[in-house]
Amino acid sequence: MVDFLVQKIDRSIGEECFRQKRVAAGIKYFEQYLSEIKKMSGENPDDALLKNELTDAENIYNYWLFENAKIAFNEKHWIKSLTCCKKLLERGFQETSIYKYTSLIYRHINQPGMRLKFAIKYFETEKDDKDINRFMGDAYFDSEDDSNMSRAIDFYKRHLEKFPQDFQAYNKIGHIYASSASLQNTQMQLEYFNKAYELAPAEKTVIKNLILTYSRMNQPDKAYELYERLKKTGMSNDDYFDFAAFCIKHRDFKNGFKYYSYRFKKETNPTFYPEIKKKKWNGKEDIKSKTLLVHAEQGFGDVIMFSRFIPEMKKYAKKVISVVQDELLPLMQTGYPDIEFFGIKNSNLDELNFDCHIPLLDLPSVLKLEPETIPCKAGYLTVKSSDVSAYKKAFLSDDSYKGKLKIAISFEGYKSPKGQNRDVDIKYFVPLSNLKAVQLFGFNKQRDDYFYKKFGDNISVINLAGTFQNFADTASALMNMDLVISSDNVVLNLAGALGLKTFGLFNEQNEYRWFDLPDSTGWYNSIKPFVAKKMDGWDDVICRVIREIEQQFGI
Repeated sequence: MVDFLVQKIDRSIGEECFRQKRVAAGIKYFEQYLSEIKKMSGENPDDALLKNELTDAENIYNYWLFENAKIAFNEKHWIKSLTCCKKLLERGFQETSIYKYTSLIYRHINQPGMRLKFAIKYFETEKDDKDINRFMGDAYFDSEDDSNMSRAIDFYKRHLEKFPQDFQAYNKIGHIYASSASLQNTQMQLEYFNKAYELAPAEKTVIKNLILTYSRMNQPDKAYELYERLKKTGMSNDDYFDFAAFCIKHRDFKNGFKYYSYRFKKETNPTFYPEIKKKKWNGKEDIKSKTLLVHAEQGFGDVIMFSRFIPEMKKYAKKVISVVQDELLPLMQTGYPDIEFFGIKNSNLDELNFDCHIPLLDLPSVLKLEPETIPCKAGYLTVKSSDVSAYKKAFLSDDSYKGKLKIAISFEGYKSPKGQNRDVDIKYFVPLSNLKAVQLFGFNKQRDDYFYKKFGDNISVINLAGTFQNFADTASALMNMDLVISSDNVVLNLAGALGLKTFGLFNEQNEYRWFDLPDSTGWYNSIKPFVAKKMDGWDDVICRVIREIEQQFGI
């Protein structure tokens, strides 16, 4: 009989480590012990005690791994839990729920592809889980792959056959019909959201989804009714901001810009505004003898769109100054010569001479703006003619495109969550590039020459973005174009502010401030909107754009 008492110390240390939830140490000592016992058993194949010890240690090791996997999962220590699951899977652990735990861990660490793969393994091996269809529906739903959404619906429907009171399953199906590019169906979206609402009329998520649906269906009255119900359940700062956006989208500027101040108080992604020691103007106090600072906020396009209101503040204050992004500074200084502008990067707010301040996008509320009273729709920014000529001479004097229709294209904004649903893949511009007597010019600052060259002969774009040091340069380049075609980004706003002939490309679900689509943008007379008839339906949009070019320019 072999004595392995000393080696067994490793096992006892490993067990104590697992009791203390020290997973890495527990694994180390157990595997060291198992290695020693296996070696000794190989050298002593007839020792029954060693064989029994090996079997017992293997089972105890599995037990502690599984226990710690569950404990770490419940304590949200995802990597620790995943480490235990990996070891169990390597060891051929027969408990099928290990696949479920692994799938759920990948959900929490935001790896939807791995989450789905382990969910499928669980589905293939588990036969008794009565909630398996809901679990699989969630896994396909969480994959964020549009091709998986029909599978998600199938599983949710199977689940609802057994559990018809599960409002969340109805809600998920409604969400798929609302957001899937291939399955988008507003009527089905409404049907499933309504079923969820019937089962859970006080559930905030369900109410908000119905609000979005009625808004999308251009039935604002029903959406307003649901907002009243939402107020009774308790609205968060995010909800109030969503209400503001909804109101602006449906031309209710009074409530829209009133509640728009919640952008600074949102629980998720609040709008940044600097800490300024001096008093914030509420728009009501008399400041006729004071200097007002209008401070920029949000993106370049927002500042360009709302800068039209800065001169209006001279009606209220003795003097108006403004701080904007440095990239916009030369453009603003030329466009508004009566306003003193400063750049954010090189300005110390404590040293600027002003009495009170206001965020730029609060100005519509001060002015009691209505859709009919938006000023300067025909354009309000200007560029020096000498700068336009100088730009042409420096960058647009090539004989190869003289006589051609010069079209500026901008297909994406700066990357952020805000840009979702706005961008248009460059591949959709290929038919435009193939038009005779047309030359496309790239205006996307974040795209270099290599980006266009990799398309080879499929698309011909002359990239001008590298010539832009600031937006005054961009404006000078745009002034040399015959037409601007842009998705919802800063170039679209700049072209509209310059009063240039522009075709605006908008997704079927578009940003709330474009309240007058598809008839007009509501903000710029020179922009003709082209709205996708379904989400990301850009092929049809570009076909309509081409027809319009052919009609207007005779190409």
